[in-house]
Amino acid sequence: MEIERLDSVDSTNRYLLNKIKNGEIDNFPYVVMAKTQTAGRGRYKRKWESALGGLYFSIGDKFFKLNGILKISMNVAAILHKFLKNRFETGNIFIKWPNDIYFGDKKLSGILTENLFFGDIVYNVIGVGININNDVTLKNAISLKSIIGNEYDIELFFEQFVEFYEKEKENDFYEYISDNLWHKNELSELKIGEKMEKGVILGIDKDYSLILADEKNVQKRIIIGEIVEK
Repeated sequence: MEIERLDSVDSTNRYLLNKIKNGEIDNFPYVVMAKTQTAGRGRYKRKWESALGGLYFSIGDKFFKLNGILKISMNVAAILHKFLKNRFETGNIFIKWPNDIYFGDKKLSGILTENLFFGDIVYNVIGVGININNDVTLKNAISLKSIIGNEYDIELFFEQFVEFYEKEKENDFYEYISDNLWHKNELSELKIGEKMEKGVILGIDKDYSLILADEKNVQKRIIIGEIVEK
């Protein structure tokens, strides 16, 4: 896995997507890591605060057909969750479907997946932002420093995660994700397009869709959407 390190960039995802479009990458997977982002992005074009002290990187890979993109993205979230749980021996950490990491009800990490299509070839770029030593300003966010009580070497964290990711990336995580879902077995509200829907989160299926039970206990599978924070 080739790694490119930058001091600052507008967005590691945008930077990597442009390199792929311009044919500048021969070998995949390819990773871009930056100390700061000036225009970090989350899902639905939300801004991701990217101050010094956080970790921001994107993983780019090449596939020959579009198959299981949701799985690829959620597996990164699962590997990050497993890494954090094992490395720092912390409980109360969850995967918020489809791809965020929460500590209690506060966001620790966000993941953004974007794709480029060239005929049958799909380039998948997964951007990851993790609050490590930075002082977060949003009330629903938290940093690793606040969880473990001290700062952690960002470069060491990145190197350890990449090594862990390489070992785990071929595994199937749908059961692991289902076991560690945020608000599992709780009545939750989901935003699906422009519609709002309530139901009890039961888990995820093998296709990584969210299994939801409505007020009549009828199960539904949600492919696209997000859980609304309480």
